[in-house]
Amino acid sequence: MNWRTLIEDVCDIIYPPANTCIFCNQQGELIVPYSMCEHCWDTLPFTKPPLCDICGKPIDSDKLRICHDCAEYSRSFVKAGAVLEYMPSVHETIYRYKYKGHSELAKPLGLLMAHVVSRVAWPDMDVLVPVPLYYERLRQRGYNQSALLARYMGYELNLPVLDKALYRCRDTKAQATLGRAERRANIAGAFDVKDAKDIKGKTIMLIDDILTTGATADACAQALLVGGANAVYVFTLATGVLK
Repeated sequence: MNWRTLIEDVCDIIYPPANTCIFCNQQGELIVPYSMCEHCWDTLPFTKPPLCDICGKPIDSDKLRICHDCAEYSRSFVKAGAVLEYMPSVHETIYRYKYKGHSELAKPLGLLMAHVVSRVAWPDMDVLVPVPLYYERLRQRGYNQSALLARYMGYELNLPVLDKALYRCRDTKAQATLGRAERRANIAGAFDVKDAKDIKGKTIMLIDDILTTGATADACAQALLVGGANAVYVFTLATGVLK
């Protein structure tokens, strides 16, 4: 535990957080430190096998090893995983966190991500790298949701977080408004490495809030590999469900 975590824990004692579940908004006894009620813990769509061996999305058959997207498109990252399927019960919480200024949700969500990822058979990671925002979007939002998640994951997993390793070298359209092919074209070449010596030879876990088509993760991973990273894995709070 570092000094920032200690200060936050002391603040939680002096100013206790609202006794409200971050997913269903019901008051009552919560599972600490995830600020989640037992009902949501039991009923939320946590990812479970069968999953694509590459992107980590749920697939329909135990006989399949990879989904049709990963069969069609080569990936720059080795493997991706996520805590939750991006279903309606998950959408509202992520939307509040990402777009409505509720940065306080970063701590329980980031700790939940750390809890889940520590139970998956990943290779040893050297560093966590969050997906960056373009500077204008960061100024408007006030925080990078992926960087905050990575920060709390790093605290819990005792891993360094390189939140300046990647940067967006150009602005892009919002990915949510685009189709699969458009997403890949929109995000291609949008990222670059700030200082290659920070990532050279390292095995990196890229952190983001949602993985949909994987286009953003691919573009980030490609930039990191070009910059000298050994390998890139991806972990997100939620993953889209294949249609």
